[in-house]
Amino acid sequence: MKKKPGRPVVPKSLAKGTLLSVRFSGDERAALEAAAAAAGLTLSAWARGALLAASSDSGGDAGHDCL
Repeated sequence: MKKKPGRPVVPKSLAKGTLLSVRFSGDERAALEAAAAAAGLTLSAWARGALLAASSDSGGDAGHDCL
């Protein structure tokens, strides 16, 4: 059977269940991409790690002073 084009199937044990959408300015995104590249990670992996670390460091009260 010929392979279909597109993304390969991800095992259910590795698949993420929900999606979080956040909007950034072009400059903000460029800064985030640079930080991710410096860490050797994709932007998604870097952002996930940074958000999870921030949430555990502050006891779940992260970002309230950012508004």
